[in-house]
Amino acid sequence: LPYLAQAKLPLIGVYTGSPTVRMQGSPYLFTTSASYTDELVKIVRNLVSIESSRIAVVYESNDFGKLLLPLAEKVIAAEKATLVGSQVMDSTGKDAEAAAKALSAFKPQAVLMIAAGPPVVTYVRAHKAQFGGGVPVYTLSLGAGSAVLKALGNDARGLAVARTTPPPNKPTLALTRDFQASMKRHNKPADYDRFVGYMDARVLIEGIKAAGPGVTRASLVQAMEGLSRLDIGGFSYQFSPQNRNGSSYVDIAVVGDGGSYRQ
Repeated sequence: LPYLAQAKLPLIGVYTGSPTVRMQGSPYLFTTSASYTDELVKIVRNLVSIESSRIAVVYESNDFGKLLLPLAEKVIAAEKATLVGSQVMDSTGKDAEAAAKALSAFKPQAVLMIAAGPPVVTYVRAHKAQFGGGVPVYTLSLGAGSAVLKALGNDARGLAVARTTPPPNKPTLALTRDFQASMKRHNKPADYDRFVGYMDARVLIEGIKAAGPGVTRASLVQAMEGLSRLDIGGFSYQFSPQNRNGSSYVDIAVVGDGGSYRQ
């Protein structure tokens, strides 16, 4: 962020939901997806709605996990759920079995996993071995990318993920139909990871169009702030000089057979 301010350079569609970054209010940072706070609220409210309010948390032993654990604790309390316990897990995932065993002692109704990359794979497998299918695992959007799902294979079945875009295969949106057609032309899988990038590119293009000929850094910033309600085919963003966080949309998607999402 200090570099953006020094260079007066707009950054559009940054791949992070970190509340710390957003709270600084940089006039050059334009986010296009919900924050991790939004994701956590959606997860916990979903669990409360299905009367699974006894929640345990397993978190990765790095800056990501340590930053979000207090936030998860705050959200769980605010939504009148109960944090029955938490357990740290090494970033390699080497102690995933021990983490799952430790959490089982708390008798949770659901486990919230705050992790990304290798420990997601090892924990999900350890969790299934420890809990069977009776205690679901919920995770943030960062925790369940295409590479993780591929590595898990059928072990991913039942994993619930907070997603910050609509389903990339939703046929009722012009946006998703355009995306599907684009992926087909380029012979690429139409998955969530690519959908996020596609949507970010659409927002950037609209900003450049609004800036007009001879776009500069300053004119792009002004154009982005002036987009107001931006509809890109059935999905909307909201930007203004007072709001550069364009979306707070979150939905819960569950992984089905073969690592494919089902809503």
